[in-house]
Amino acid sequence: MTKAKQEVETTEGVTHEEHVAETKVNKLDIINGRMPLVIVCVIRFHEDADVKDNVLAKKYHTSAGKISDVRKSRNFTYVDEAYKPSGADIESGMGWAAKMDERGDQDGAAELADVLGELVVATEDESAAFAESRKATRKPRGKKVGAEAPEELEELEELEELEEGAEDDDLFED
Repeated sequence: MTKAKQEVETTEGVTHEEHVAETKVNKLDIINGRMPLVIVCVIRFHEDADVKDNVLAKKYHTSAGKISDVRKSRNFTYVDEAYKPSGADIESGMGWAAKMDERGDQDGAAELADVLGELVVATEDESAAFAESRKATRKPRGKKVGAEAPEELEELEELEELEEGAEDDDLFED
């Protein structure tokens, strides 16, 4: 983009550079990164069910669709009522509260910090068990079609050799 084009003002009196900077600041947090699991827990189990999705979306700086998905367990299914956050989860939740505070929602940030402070922190064993249950619900990644384990490759090669030999045997049948 040319420098002249960047300096041209829009109809609202905002330069292109100011608009780009504002757009980057106003991106939803689900676009800028992932939502901490402890925030999913708070939305699902600690927020009033009568509050509309768009109100919570504004509060947590996310989309109404994401709030709806979290509430209806369309995603994060491994975060259930038995979920206990680790110390790191609590810290990431406090970071989320700090972002809320920076955006001017001091009441929401304080409320979130209070809820996070009341949660029971998981022990190392509970965190490990949660990590395993989470892993079990996720699809395996990185395995490409045709990328079998070495044992499977050996078995396939043996089968192919047997099948090739069977074709040769057909030539001598009456």
